Amino acid sequence: MITLNRERGFETVGCWDEILELPGFCENLDPGEHELDQVIGNYLFKDRIPCGLSTCHEPHGKGYIASTKSGLIPNVGSICGKNHFGVEFDQLSRTYTRAITEHNNRQSV
Repeated sequence: MITLNRERGFETVGCWDEILELPGFCENLDPGEHELDQVIGNYLFKDRIPCGLSTCHEPHGKGYIASTKSGLIPNVGSICGKNHFGVEFDQLSRTYTRAITEHNNRQSV
């Protein structure tokens, strides 16, 4: 399952190919050269997707889709994000998680 925060709100995306087609999607981001802007999505799969960080590329079943200040969009495993971006990634992922929880709560009312 993939959920993205788009201009119209949160949307469930049907397949990973739709993520690959996002403008600016990057499968080989050097975390030392880019600064995160925000977490824009999350994913959870049985099949594992290679991490989009050039320093990792380990397959992850759970992770986030982030945007950088330079406009690139990598997928980042939750542990890799913490290891490479530290507290900033923790804050951005928590902000995203709170926003999606609030959205889901509003939808269920």
